[in-house]
Amino acid sequence: MTEHRRWFASYPEDVPKTLVPYPEVSAFSMLQGAAERHPDKPAIAWFGRHISYLRLRQETERFAAVLAGLGVDKGARVGLVLPNCPEYVIAYYAALRLGAIVVGNNPLYTQRELEHQLKDAGCDVVVVLEQLYPNVEAVRGDVGIRDVIVTKLNHYMKFPLNLLAPFKFRKDARHEGKPWPPVPKGAPVKWWGDLMKAAGPTPPPAVIDPKTDPAGFIYTGGTTGLSKGAMLSHFNIVANAMQSAAWFPDLKDGEDALMCVLPFFHSYGMTVEMNLSVFRAAKMILVPRFELHMVLREIQREKPTLFPGVPRLYIGLNEAPESRKYDLRSIKACLSGAAPLPAAVADKFEALTGARLLYGFHQIGGTRYDLPAGWAETCRETVAHIERRIEEYEAVLEGNTVFLVRTQGVGVISPELAQEVGVSGPLLRGSGIAHDIRRAEPYSAYEDFAFDVPVETAGDCHARYRVRMQEFRQAIRIVRQVLDGLPEGPISSRPGVKSVGQVKLPKGEAYARVEGPRGEVGIYLVSDGTTKPYRMKWRGASFSNLAVAGHILPGHKVADAVAILGSIDPVFGEVDR
Repeated sequence: MTEHRRWFASYPEDVPKTLVPYPEVSAFSMLQGAAERHPDKPAIAWFGRHISYLRLRQETERFAAVLAGLGVDKGARVGLVLPNCPEYVIAYYAALRLGAIVVGNNPLYTQRELEHQLKDAGCDVVVVLEQLYPNVEAVRGDVGIRDVIVTKLNHYMKFPLNLLAPFKFRKDARHEGKPWPPVPKGAPVKWWGDLMKAAGPTPPPAVIDPKTDPAGFIYTGGTTGLSKGAMLSHFNIVANAMQSAAWFPDLKDGEDALMCVLPFFHSYGMTVEMNLSVFRAAKMILVPRFELHMVLREIQREKPTLFPGVPRLYIGLNEAPESRKYDLRSIKACLSGAAPLPAAVADKFEALTGARLLYGFHQIGGTRYDLPAGWAETCRETVAHIERRIEEYEAVLEGNTVFLVRTQGVGVISPELAQEVGVSGPLLRGSGIAHDIRRAEPYSAYEDFAFDVPVETAGDCHARYRVRMQEFRQAIRIVRQVLDGLPEGPISSRPGVKSVGQVKLPKGEAYARVEGPRGEVGIYLVSDGTTKPYRMKWRGASFSNLAVAGHILPGHKVADAVAILGSIDPVFGEVDR
């Protein structure tokens, strides 16, 4: 039934093509099973303290009793405003045991974002870290939260760190200008430690339908507007954990350890760190946030074998001089996500920088690394391949009657409207105005290259598509000129400097702008003479470009809105900023 799937060709031999049938069980059963198989194995490593799987299950059952005593039962929504910490794991699985719905929230959310998410999910009870309480307090009344449970990062730390940590928390709060203590005396909250001591009898596990009963709401990042909750059933969670484990056949039940830096409130961290660890009875090495020295110390101390992350995280570790002082050899594999790149491009970056992405390659004064032998020729081959593909795509689209009918004469922006609203980039050039900052106000080395500014006069969706296709070709033209004129000599005016470090600017203000893919990108900077900007404002193209939608959408069909908005190509996260 599944043998014909073309992606199976890329599967390693020891990865099964399917795991069907998946067990129809509660997600809590993963913790129950791990505690039964490996009761004495460490489940959590928390700054030197280990919590066994038996103890984790006991703490989870105790907190389930706490929640039940507060009226939480099947279908109730439990909000978590916590970083990665033992309480997150305990509260997560306690809610699943009761058949309640877990709602993870980004601890860095603003009050507005937090209010929307908690209200949208209908959270009755919220578990929050002490330092994050002010944001919850501010929205509690509007959201209608019944009970707020506050915990402290040092609650599960070992002695004497549990006594010393609050002094650092207070120092950090004062440094950041935040109130201490963050929970005012007499605040209407319940404290984690007090509730756990007074917990009643453990309630029986809820009877649930794994395929239909929701176990959690995972919220989107809000890039295209307000964040939206996606429902995950118990069946989904268990299946995802099994699928993640299948890609690492060398993981040995009860023996491995995972570095948990990715936040658990995100589906990525929840699945490939927390739930994968519990499914395989692996040790979770928790850190509340990514701090280089903290992560390096924990890697050396706890010896993780699997390190899920994102490209920027790995590159930060690769480039930090401090990394060479620590023993990181325990890591057998890394699982990277969140920032995909085409394989050919990633290979070129890897050959150029030693890392799979280009982040941090440029620095003030030049570049960090020289080009390896053969890189220029490989780049030429890649550009030629892209050029051929552009021709293929263009032939397909220009020969498609439906595409032409749905884009020609649709969403017309006149030259006058384009200038009145202040659009830029392909929208402006698609309306007959030949303006490109690289040509009008050359920066970098653009004055040394020959290239055309593509212009179309129709002003419709098709014109904007045509401009972008021509810009592909002009970009290729520039790349080839760069390769032909690569100079010999030093790669940086700061030889030997591998990181930007701090740059101290004189007092004053400045505005600079460049031509981005969507139009003008401006940066306004005010310096007070220190190493940190007094004020910085980014002006992205998406905000002003999107403003034209209100002028060109009226009179069109609802179906046309898809093509019109697609031709504007806004980034809604940039618009919101």
